[in-house]
Amino acid sequence: MINLETLLKRFTLSLGKDTVAREAVVSCIREVAGFELSAENISIKGDTVIIKTSPAKKNEIKLNEERILRELQLRCHAKISKIFYI
Repeated sequence: MINLETLLKRFTLSLGKDTVAREAVVSCIREVAGFELSAENISIKGDTVIIKTSPAKKNEIKLNEERILRELQLRCHAKISKIFYI
């Protein structure tokens, strides 16, 4: 039997208001950089995408940052202008 807390956590994650934008970020990074990130490690605040990942992946994203930002602006129609790494 599924724990109620686990079930509620799943609903909270799927109903977040930035879920579509986070999935777009994951998709763009997958296409441009060639690796997968979890949507749980991505948050969006204002015009900034905050990514929590390993140093090697951060470097790869940084090398392709302009292309990723252009793709995000086309897909999300949002004014995302910065990527911040944790």
